[in-house]
Amino acid sequence: MTPPRMLQNFNGNRALMIAVPGATAVPLCGMLAKLGLSAEPIEGKAEVLGALASQVNHERDVLIVDGDADVPGVGPFATPSRLAMAPVIALVGVETPGRLRVLMGFGATAFIRKPVQQSGVYSALFLGINGYRHRRFVDELIAAQEQRRRGRRALVKAILKLMGQGLDDEAAYELLRKAAMRSRLSVEAYSEALLDDANGPSRNGLGDISAPLKIRF
Repeated sequence: MTPPRMLQNFNGNRALMIAVPGATAVPLCGMLAKLGLSAEPIEGKAEVLGALASQVNHERDVLIVDGDADVPGVGPFATPSRLAMAPVIALVGVETPGRLRVLMGFGATAFIRKPVQQSGVYSALFLGINGYRHRRFVDELIAAQEQRRRGRRALVKAILKLMGQGLDDEAAYELLRKAAMRSRLSVEAYSEALLDDANGPSRNGLGDISAPLKIRF
């Protein structure tokens, strides 16, 4: 997997401002517009935010949350153990460890100090958006490695089963590799499907995938 490039230009991005009061939202909208972002103030109501969660696009949206406001329903965007649906930048006036911890739990990767100054907005966007993109890449990389690890276990099991039918390890692997190529799957994915097929062809949704190469478990 290729790491994401560093994003420096925010033209075309959208800032969803959650529970940001008008006195802050108006000047902030102007600052964001100068950086190429459209701004949409969102009332901090649970039902509104719940509907909004399904419309967030992590490729172009950034969530700006007022850390000093009581915003019910921000939780659906992230949890302490799950990546947010989009970059989250928090506006902070009162800095307390508890409040900052909650904002980080919501997924905040950057902060803007209130009262908002033009000089700090670009830095927060740069750090928040690129920090989010990097964490998302790492999470996807870990998930891919975990999937591959599980697939390796399936591959070893499939090889051992074929060796039990009289093949040596190299011949068993080559048979699986050719079958995987014909099925347009990785050898690991093919082995997982083949093991499932041994317990019932309908489980993997591929039918009897072992039939073309006479693989029988």
